[in-house]
Amino acid sequence: MLYRNYPDFERFGRLLYEKILIEYKERNLFRVRLNAQERYLHFLTNEPELIKRVPLKYIASYLNVTDTSLSRIRRNLQRLVD
Repeated sequence: MLYRNYPDFERFGRLLYEKILIEYKERNLFRVRLNAQERYLHFLTNEPELIKRVPLKYIASYLNVTDTSLSRIRRNLQRLVD
């Protein structure tokens, strides 16, 4: 009813829905295309401030890996730097 009565609102709602759908697809493709280490490196590059503020268990969940796997990835990357 709202969309029928206010055509501008219909356009806004449709554009908002499209934006959310595109972000959802990109996030899912991100998890499928990249391996765990690549996802972590991508996260580090694009969200460096979150590494300092967000507990690692939540980052691991976002990256779709276990806490243990994330710790292993971080340790392996640290060895490469040293």
